[in-house]
Amino acid sequence: DQLRLSTAVQQDASELAHTVEELVRAGALSRAAARLVSAGLAPANTDTVALLQAKCPPPAEPRDLTAEARNLPGGDGSSLGSAIPPLSPTFTDADVAKKVAEWKKIAAEFPARSAPAGDGWRFEYLKEAIEACGNTFVFILEASFSIA
Repeated sequence: DQLRLSTAVQQDASELAHTVEELVRAGALSRAAARLVSAGLAPANTDTVALLQAKCPPPAEPRDLTAEARNLPGGDGSSLGSAIPPLSPTFTDADVAKKVAEWKKIAAEFPARSAPAGDGWRFEYLKEAIEACGNTFVFILEASFSIA
């Protein structure tokens, strides 16, 4: 048992060293330092779940948003999707291609291995989404930035 534990610890240390070295080579010094002092993930057990539930308790009373949904354009209250207008049919293929190209250019300037907010969504995920379904995803980005 001790030998197995010692081997696992050495393997974890080797993986950590490799990861930190990659981050340093990529110029992500703060991420490398953070990885060195990180305690890692909490174990997947009932104690962890209890701690998370204590930290993020559910609201005392669930909130009904039906009235707010009825106030949205086209909102009959049955779903929020009814309030979203369809895409304008005035977009030509050239318009869509231009928007995709604009967002690809913007995304190319995003720093690697970095997330713009605390949600963990890295810029690489946005780049992949633009590549995978740019014709629709860029309009989601456009809408997000127009209401932000």
